[in-house]
Amino acid sequence: MRLQHLVVALSVVLVAACSSGDDDDNAATTDAPASTTTPEPTTTTTTIATAASLCAAPAPTQVGTVADAAIVELSGLAVSRTNTNELFAHNDSGAGPDVYVLDRTGATTRRVTLAGADAVDWEDIAAQNGVLYVGDIGDNAAQRPEIVVYRLPEPGAAGEVEAERIVLHYADGPHDAEALFIDPVEQQLVIVTKALDGNSGVYATPLDTPAALERVADLSLGAAQLVTAGDISAAGAVIALRTYGTVFVWDRQEGETIAEAFAREPCQAPSAIETQGEALALELDGRGFVTISEGQNPAIWTTSAG
Repeated sequence: MRLQHLVVALSVVLVAACSSGDDDDNAATTDAPASTTTPEPTTTTTTIATAASLCAAPAPTQVGTVADAAIVELSGLAVSRTNTNELFAHNDSGAGPDVYVLDRTGATTRRVTLAGADAVDWEDIAAQNGVLYVGDIGDNAAQRPEIVVYRLPEPGAAGEVEAERIVLHYADGPHDAEALFIDPVEQQLVIVTKALDGNSGVYATPLDTPAALERVADLSLGAAQLVTAGDISAAGAVIALRTYGTVFVWDRQEGETIAEAFAREPCQAPSAIETQGEALALELDGRGFVTISEGQNPAIWTTSAG
């Protein structure tokens, strides 16, 4: 009888211990997913990891070559928001008011002419929500009293298209600029100036009611770091600016303004060595970018965090 009682007692203890262990395992399994799906930590971690991963990405890879002989001064580049296999590009000053649609190998799939538009000094192009913004913002002598940005839907076919003409000026006088992007968070048109000493200004104006471009931030990127292109990810969490030899990347935390994001130190992403690098386009998720140089049949380079 005593042995039987002992066996029963031990059985009860073992069952209780096993049950307790199972509960702990179940609790750990349940809690882990809950902690990773909490909105705030997930957003913050993803934002930081995106920029950090991009700056730690492998060396750029050549994925194609621009085949069109008419594209010899490629200055603006954007990834389509409706078909990520397509790139929108345009030439620099002196060319016609044309936007070229390229596939990822560099072949031109169609060419679109902006009816009634001028091409004084086209320098950058941005894409947001299926809309293109072409920046006639170049001003080497810093003397243009007004600059122009053309707004149009992403073109689905070749030919001539109508574009809205947005006339802008800087509140503090003319500047030369080659970088333009559309902030999807604050709904602003943003232009970054090109400065010989590397001290660029960041200017912004509301997208729905454009007014004078107001200086919202200052950048000190270093001597000879002339900003030649810029872009922002589709969600507004990553910002990239390129110079002739460097690609700078900033994190943009949830709730931050553009000015607050630019107040942070950028990291530097791997970039190709290009003869005259004036074009950069971020991938929609901000985990990669495309660059192309000016020149005849330039290479198409991609940098990707994977």
